[in-house]
Amino acid sequence: MGSWRSISLINDVISSGGKGDWLNLSIQLIQTAFAVLSVVSTIFSFSLGLALNTGFETLQGLFHVGQALRRGDQRKAAEEALQAVTSAVYLRFMLSGSLEMMLLFTLLQAATCFFQAQGDMAQGRYLEAAAKIGMGFIRLHQMNGYAQQIERRDRLFAMQKYAAFIRRALKGREVRHLLENPLAGFKDSASTTLSGVDFGKHFHGMGEDLVKGANLAFRTKIIDGKDITELDFKVNHVFRDRIQGTIDDFSTLDQKEMNEILALAKSHATGIRIEKNQPLPLGNEMKGDSTKITLEGLGSIYIGSTKDLPTMYDRVLVQMDSGKNLYDFHELMAFLDLDYALHLCAQEHTDRLKMGHLFRIFFPREATPFERSHEFFELPLDQLKAKMIEKAPEMEKIFDDHYDKMRLEEILPGRMRYRVEGLAEKAYAHGARGLTAAITGAYSDTILFERIASMLKMGMVSSELRAQGNLNINGMSTSFDFYSGGADSVFMQMVTEKNCNDHMSFNQLNYHGKARFLISLDALETGTYQYFDDSFGNRRVDPSYWNNYTSRPNILELADRLNAPTSDYWGSPYSGHEVMAKERLDPSFFTGIAVDSAQTRGNLMEYLRTHNLIQWDRSGHETILGIAADRFVRVAPNASEDLFI
Repeated sequence: MGSWRSISLINDVISSGGKGDWLNLSIQLIQTAFAVLSVVSTIFSFSLGLALNTGFETLQGLFHVGQALRRGDQRKAAEEALQAVTSAVYLRFMLSGSLEMMLLFTLLQAATCFFQAQGDMAQGRYLEAAAKIGMGFIRLHQMNGYAQQIERRDRLFAMQKYAAFIRRALKGREVRHLLENPLAGFKDSASTTLSGVDFGKHFHGMGEDLVKGANLAFRTKIIDGKDITELDFKVNHVFRDRIQGTIDDFSTLDQKEMNEILALAKSHATGIRIEKNQPLPLGNEMKGDSTKITLEGLGSIYIGSTKDLPTMYDRVLVQMDSGKNLYDFHELMAFLDLDYALHLCAQEHTDRLKMGHLFRIFFPREATPFERSHEFFELPLDQLKAKMIEKAPEMEKIFDDHYDKMRLEEILPGRMRYRVEGLAEKAYAHGARGLTAAITGAYSDTILFERIASMLKMGMVSSELRAQGNLNINGMSTSFDFYSGGADSVFMQMVTEKNCNDHMSFNQLNYHGKARFLISLDALETGTYQYFDDSFGNRRVDPSYWNNYTSRPNILELADRLNAPTSDYWGSPYSGHEVMAKERLDPSFFTGIAVDSAQTRGNLMEYLRTHNLIQWDRSGHETILGIAADRFVRVAPNASEDLFI
């Protein structure tokens, strides 16, 4: 067709040239050039040639529309416009491959046939009209075929769109792997109770790479008169982003169709509901917002959504009726691929956790961005170790010195954290002599002594953990701690060799009071993060935020700086520095209490006797936490090495 069109146009060019019709000659030369170009292109590239030919027909049709309008032939103009639009739609189909474009193209072809047939009938050309009507119906039949293809395609895409949801619904019913799961008897496990406060039931070694610290917590509570079982844990940052993607995908699905899929999968859930900007429960309080996914008949999952509360954003809270079991939890959590939280950690996951913990303690600036990347969780262990050494060559010796000596230390019974043995000795060699925590905000001896007694019984407990236990969480900065990210930590300060040699007054530290706990350097071995000044335990990685979490020093750098200080703007060496330990510091780390006066000591000792916090050893001497009472509680307004021996 292109060849015949080219020959015809060349003949017209010759004819116009012979007549001296230069206007038509110019137009026909342009048309001939396009026609020849389309033929040549077709020889070397069929698709390109077809596209050029179709484009040529579109332009030619528009030109003919203009000619017909100049002649006043409205019908011819309409016919040419219809053909030009048809060619343009086909060109669009070639560029996009859209079935909708092909459907429109055949519809326009059918309309063109019927339009031309009507003109033939008006002129008495009935045979030509019948042929064009027949061709129009053929085009309509083709159009119906394209419509069916579009319908089949949309059904296929719908199946693909729901494929992940179907997979999760079916996975939720596959529970054979849970038969030997250590969580199977979680209801029969004893809760952690300290001083009458129920901190729930804790399990370590769960969640593969998904769960931060591999720690899960179960607790029971009453909500709207119903007994509820809660599962509480936090997810690593990489997985928090994946969960958000799943939630966003679910939000695009049709609720009615999801309910039908639940029924087909024989799920115990009868319906699904996704609610955004819902309050996130923390004990009997609410902290920030969450996305709440409710599967009717099973329970609800809260996913923290307030990025301004770092310890709440990566939190997952699952609530179910107390009559539900581990298999019900699994089915509910499978819808967000959170069922991995119930899987026992393989050795690979445990080793990755230990390696990350060690890297973070000694090289926080290199570790923090790395452990928030997909690479950290996807690399095989040997490659992961090599990557850490590449980022910090000193890590090779750190692994040799500490990795095999790492052991589990309880934060709460069943809730664990890896302890790095030998770190206390290294801190001592860098000038650290002990840790201390002033008891602040106590405006009467009664309140002061109550706090001391509470800490002797249950240790130092973070704001977040106290809120979970519905304890009074008033403290130095308990509200801002949630915004800074320090809410899941306890705060201490370091005392160095130089402080002791200078007999530094404890009042030179930013945090001071009539009494302060003295704490062994062994507490550092559970893993800490720290700052040279008061940063509220900041955990934000926003570069615009003061004391960015990714630029914090390690504990040995802090000891070096504090032991050879320069004066800050308060006139005291780094008086506002802070050391944060995770969640809870057990009373076994306490080595004593320093008070400001003999009167305070006498009143405190009497209070402790009255409340049965002083014991007697076999020789009849008073002891506190196994240490002689006269040594445990001392009048010591100034730092000295003797306090920490």
